[in-house]
Amino acid sequence: ADESSGFRVMVVGPEAKILYDSEEGSYTVGRYVFYTEIVQALQGYDAFYCAYTDGVFQSRAASPVVYRGQVIGAVYVFEYDAQQGAVLSNLQRMLGNISIVVGMLVLGISLLLSRIMTYRISQLLEAIHRIGEGAYGHRAPVNSRDELGDIAVEFNKMAEQIQANEEIRRRFVSDASHELKTPLA
Repeated sequence: ADESSGFRVMVVGPEAKILYDSEEGSYTVGRYVFYTEIVQALQGYDAFYCAYTDGVFQSRAASPVVYRGQVIGAVYVFEYDAQQGAVLSNLQRMLGNISIVVGMLVLGISLLLSRIMTYRISQLLEAIHRIGEGAYGHRAPVNSRDELGDIAVEFNKMAEQIQANEEIRRRFVSDASHELKTPLA
């Protein structure tokens, strides 16, 4: 049977012979049909199948016809819906475009945050190098109250201690040098 039309209903007997077919010009009445849904319905089960293929929704359902506890046939319904398929295709396209835009935004924000973090870390590294070269008065900028800001605060405290120790050492060397020169003079 051809299922290219929009909507179709078939009624089948207990041996899967078509008793009624709503498709115009159909010559299927009297023929056997063994669609999975119809076979399941003739076994006493409701069956439903829906697929979205090539931009079209296809729905098939079959239900048993029961009389006095006996399955005496089945009703089969087929729907071919290109309009809903087009709506879903447009929705998929829009979601794809939105996903691309969101992905680009996330990438841009990630790059921006990465540059900000890299800049802040490079400022801290610059301060470490300057202290290491003997510029004990140099301090790391404290731009935030996050972990890097906490590290900069602790680094600055350490730099102050190093600077104080360096001043004490210089004073001691100067005083010791002066004390050693005085007796020699």
